[in-house]
Amino acid sequence: ANMSPDSVNWSLSGTEKQYFRGRVLAIDGMDNAMEFLDRLESGRVTGVDFLEMRACDQGCAGGILCPGNRFLTVERLEQREKKLVHLTEVNKPGKNDLMDYAEELHQVSTTDPVYPRDGLLLDEDMEKALQKMDRIKKLNSYLPGFDCGACGAPTCRSLAEDIVKEKATISYCVFVQRVMEKNYNLSPDQAFHVIEKIWGKDRLKKYQLQNGKTES
Repeated sequence: ANMSPDSVNWSLSGTEKQYFRGRVLAIDGMDNAMEFLDRLESGRVTGVDFLEMRACDQGCAGGILCPGNRFLTVERLEQREKKLVHLTEVNKPGKNDLMDYAEELHQVSTTDPVYPRDGLLLDEDMEKALQKMDRIKKLNSYLPGFDCGACGAPTCRSLAEDIVKEKATISYCVFVQRVMEKNYNLSPDQAFHVIEKIWGKDRLKKYQLQNGKTES
């Protein structure tokens, strides 16, 4: 009942940037976000005052775990926004609740400087590095290729790199976990603890309550 028209589309790409001054950009899609961050790190893009970034295409509507078609989802949200605009004009002419928080958003939107990272170094030994590159390609072929980010890595390729660098295991992939569970190689509790390790206990608090789990 108290929802404003703008808040309906808040999860879509481009909604946040309209509340910031200066040079503002909205980037959606994991590959696009990574490519743009590379430009920032290399100094090819400068003078950005606010950067809105969404891992999923068109924002949450294009999330890999969302069952609906993202274009139809966006259409439904836009139609709902239009209905709320009409109701707002009838009940509260010219009222925009989100604008009440614009100044507060400006105050808390500062970020640390972006510095370049070192390139991917698999091994000092070139022969071993090439072997690890081959292993990354092989691992990547086993992963689903959804780039959902649920494992904590931005892409399946990144997870494969982390596995080779011994920073992760194949069980970090939630889709691989399901396969392992069906084949009794990984119990549901083990899968739960793997996700807990990646996302943290607070992220799974709701899951714990729903399933009667308590922290040990």
